[in-house]
Amino acid sequence: MYLYEYEAIELFKRYKIPIEKTCLAKNYEGLKKCLYEIPPPNVLKAQVLSGKRGKSGGILFPNTKGEYLEYGKKLLGKDIAGMKVDSILVSERIDIKKEMYIAITIDKSKKKYVVIIAAVGGMDIEEIAMHSPHMIEKIIIDPLLGYSEYVIRRIAKKLMLPVNEVKKIFIPMYRLFIENKCLLVEINPLVLTTDGRLLAIDRKIILDDSFIRLDKGLKKYIDLRMCKMSESEKIAYKHGFSYVKLNGNIAIIGNGAGLTMATMDLISLHGGKPGVFLDLGGGASSERVRNALLIVLHDKDIDKVFVNILGGITRCDEVAEGIVRAMEETKTDKKLFVRLVGNNEEIGRKILFDKGIYAFVDLEEAVKEVVMS
Repeated sequence: MYLYEYEAIELFKRYKIPIEKTCLAKNYEGLKKCLYEIPPPNVLKAQVLSGKRGKSGGILFPNTKGEYLEYGKKLLGKDIAGMKVDSILVSERIDIKKEMYIAITIDKSKKKYVVIIAAVGGMDIEEIAMHSPHMIEKIIIDPLLGYSEYVIRRIAKKLMLPVNEVKKIFIPMYRLFIENKCLLVEINPLVLTTDGRLLAIDRKIILDDSFIRLDKGLKKYIDLRMCKMSESEKIAYKHGFSYVKLNGNIAIIGNGAGLTMATMDLISLHGGKPGVFLDLGGGASSERVRNALLIVLHDKDIDKVFVNILGGITRCDEVAEGIVRAMEETKTDKKLFVRLVGNNEEIGRKILFDKGIYAFVDLEEAVKEVVMS
């Protein structure tokens, strides 16, 4: 689960990671109250689950009271990456001497933790890698051994900071990561202020969905998120699907986040408008496929559904049976497109063919048909 920044701040404060002064506004009245706590010049940050909010106009820098109220009013209700802004984080404007990047995540290939640091910050790590690859360093940590003083010294050397100052950031950050079973804890940027303070002024946390269901302290984030979810999102979450509602009319169902995202990009490239992203995950049973398809078939904003399956541990015949069951149950007039390749694909295509459903093999051909039909 990707936390809102204001939720991440709660955990940062719990672990005493130094941050700037902030105030959360959930409506226009709240915005006016925050004005007196943190007067301009300050920063208005849209609270949406997107890493691209700055580029989408979701971070604004008012210098006066008039600008603050004007910018805040425009930001509330604004659409950013398909998500409506319903709260704003008001942050103290910081005089910055230096921006840096630090994150702790998991290297699944090595089955170890990895600390990623860069001597520049304030942009996506992908951009840093592209424009300043020499600025990035990765430090592997064995989960069984934990970090050592050597790790802290390497961070301090790379970021050109005093070791004692790095400890104030890294040690509580590492505890937060470990104790809450995080998939990612990121500070971007970590800043050195002109008066010598080291502050985490932009925070990102991704939690493990399986763990937060069991942890009483973290489960509240699920409960809060459920209150904001549509009925489709609640059903998708119940079944463990990665589900994102978008603005278009084409629902995309795939097995694996990478495949589903690539399919969504291809749809967009050919002029289509994705309306739902739904990742089945690996090894999907016919029942799981049926449940996924029923969710999008009941979405009034969707008129086309594209199921793209690359069968490995997922069997194409299981997928086909799930598709047939869902279509027979709904009797929908929505257009369905299927691409099946991989494990038991011939059996799966025959199951679909017998029910009058054609299954594509070539992805490019399938995508063109979805968009043009």
